[in-house]
Amino acid sequence: MKTFTRVLIVDDENIFRNILRNMIPWEDKGFLVVGFAENGRQALSLLDATAPQIVITDVAMPVMNGVELLAEIKKRNESGHPPIETIVISGFDTFSYVRDAMKNGAFDYILKSELTAQTLLQRLENLAACLPQPKESASRLELSLFFDNLLNGSYSNPAFVQQELHSYGLALELERPLFLIRSFCADKSEEYLQASDARRALLGALRGLPVAVFLHQGACMLLGDMAVLEPVLAQVTGQGEEYPALYWGVFRDFPVLESSRKLLGGFAQIPQQFFYAPTRKVFFVLPGLQYENTAQIDTSYVISAVARGDSQAVVSYLGDFLARCVTERISPYAVKKFCEQSIHTILYAMEKAAQDTTGLNARKIEFFRRIDLAATIDELCDVLDGVLEDVFAGGQAEGEPSRALIAAIDQFVAENYMRPLRLSDIADHVHVSYHHLSRVMNAHYREPFNDYLNRIRIQAAQSLIRTSSLSLGRIAEEVGFANQSYFGKVFKKLVGTSPRLYRLQAAQKEP
Repeated sequence: MKTFTRVLIVDDENIFRNILRNMIPWEDKGFLVVGFAENGRQALSLLDATAPQIVITDVAMPVMNGVELLAEIKKRNESGHPPIETIVISGFDTFSYVRDAMKNGAFDYILKSELTAQTLLQRLENLAACLPQPKESASRLELSLFFDNLLNGSYSNPAFVQQELHSYGLALELERPLFLIRSFCADKSEEYLQASDARRALLGALRGLPVAVFLHQGACMLLGDMAVLEPVLAQVTGQGEEYPALYWGVFRDFPVLESSRKLLGGFAQIPQQFFYAPTRKVFFVLPGLQYENTAQIDTSYVISAVARGDSQAVVSYLGDFLARCVTERISPYAVKKFCEQSIHTILYAMEKAAQDTTGLNARKIEFFRRIDLAATIDELCDVLDGVLEDVFAGGQAEGEPSRALIAAIDQFVAENYMRPLRLSDIADHVHVSYHHLSRVMNAHYREPFNDYLNRIRIQAAQSLIRTSSLSLGRIAEEVGFANQSYFGKVFKKLVGTSPRLYRLQAAQKEP
């Protein structure tokens, strides 16, 4: 097996990292780019994992500059670690930079303005000739780092990539059509944990198939032969109880050596597809897929409704607006911005009507953050309901409502929590206005209606988890959640652990 001189590239400018990546045919010339770093500190964290023999670094970088990096590498070399040589490529020709670089052991100093492919290759070959020959086994990266570099476009030589795939024991052939699958998570706080769980489960489930399973930028990735895509997807979705908040994007016929990094941008449409179809687990990258941005909030209607004190009209209008966004497939990003615009408009109208909005204006960032974190249209509807309830309650408590009204609310929720419920449904049932009921929730329950409703639902879910063998997806449906991902997010927020872990802990407590 051919051995390579390992190179780590350090520069804070993505454009220049790409220039270096594409400047020479690295593998053909006997060099292997083992990684990229944006600053000196990041480069130091990669040294043990990538074991470079040469570090190419810029000088002027944030966090830790190139001179400081050279000094740390020099200390490392002097403490007995495998030696690392350095080449500085900088836009600065100031003598002090050159002096400090050479003082800290730089082999060469090249000005960016004078850099050419021939110059770079000549300096690399001169330096490589001075290095001890690496052992054959030293050329191979840890699997995840190899795939990081592959997907980042670091490799251009098909023969080298094919050789490396076989060296990892992977029965993947580059000449055959391949797929790439990527995990996504509806709950960002669970993303890495569930991606790691997915990788662990799928490594065993897919053993023997021409598929590589690895982590890349916090996601679980699968690169495999198109001939086995169907059974692979069956295993991915069949293991869903192990990682319930995950959903998956599939890129068919993925050209792994053709601008992989640029093609990965196609996965950006997957969260948009999921936003409108959260009960699905698998989505395909669709060339040319676009979402509209044509919907607009009728601000004059909202302002007039607020001016006449008709909060229910505003809530109904925005509910209809979101329903229209679903039908017209408006961009999820645009939908959220329209919701934020509606909050701005409501607060503006309240100020014009001489209402005190001081406390509400202070909470605008909180309101917008809640909207931005909504992963699905169902979750966004719930979040917007809660925000509107907070806005129209105004943070002001009324006198304690009658016991009869509270009993009617509690009974209606207890009998109907398993179906879609809005505060307006309760208001209609108990024959009070939306505005009055939002104040009742603030005065008596000390929480928005959606928080109250979710608490009832999660209590019911806890009971079902402890006493039944129903799947977590089925339990989510039974207690009124539109999809399992949102159920898991709310469950963790209220209980402090995921539904899956809660079930495992409950089982351990049984006699």
